[in-house]
Amino acid sequence: MRSLRVRVLALVAGFGLVIALALAAIMFTSVRGYYTDTLYDKSSRFVERVLEMHPDLWETYQRDPSGFGARLREYILYSPNTGMYLLDNDGRILAASGENRIGWSGYRVDLAPVREGVLNDPDTPIIAGDPDADGKPCLVAARPVISGGSQVGWLYVVARSASLSSHQPELVRSYAIRTAIVASLATLAIGALLTIAMLAMLTRPLIALTRAVEQARDSGFPSDLCTGVPT
Repeated sequence: MRSLRVRVLALVAGFGLVIALALAAIMFTSVRGYYTDTLYDKSSRFVERVLEMHPDLWETYQRDPSGFGARLREYILYSPNTGMYLLDNDGRILAASGENRIGWSGYRVDLAPVREGVLNDPDTPIIAGDPDADGKPCLVAARPVISGGSQVGWLYVVARSASLSSHQPELVRSYAIRTAIVASLATLAIGALLTIAMLAMLTRPLIALTRAVEQARDSGFPSDLCTGVPT
């Protein structure tokens, strides 16, 4: 009887552990997706706000191309982990909030995912290359720069804290992991308690029957009458 309890309890506990791990994975993915959507929405609004506040952005660049990077650094003064770039329509980097790199003269940002995202669904996060990380895929936000009624380039923002290798900062990731672990342990504990209660209810009649048979055998009944009765 005890071995039966152990086997059933182990089976149910294993199943509960699998469910708990699945729940943890779903929770972690949800937290990560929520953070990505929130950060992309924030970055998109930031780009739009810069273009609204500076409708002469392209003209300002043309007046001082070499010094325009300082202007971009002013825009991201309170977002040090953000990279901002002014691109032409072919993806060439005209100005950057960081220091210009030597290899940028021949480097082009792949604008295909940007054009597809902006035209099809502006609310869907865009994954594209980070010019400062050799094109490493990152969460980006971009909007067309208009001058004289025509598109002359792109204002391109990279949210480096949401790269594909690290979709959220350490604080958010650790929070998601802690929450997932707590939920998993709680699920496993509740499942174990329910299993123990269920086993107790189901096996109580069998235990009573086994004890009755043992008492009858101990009272002097021949042992062959009790043959085959589980003990």
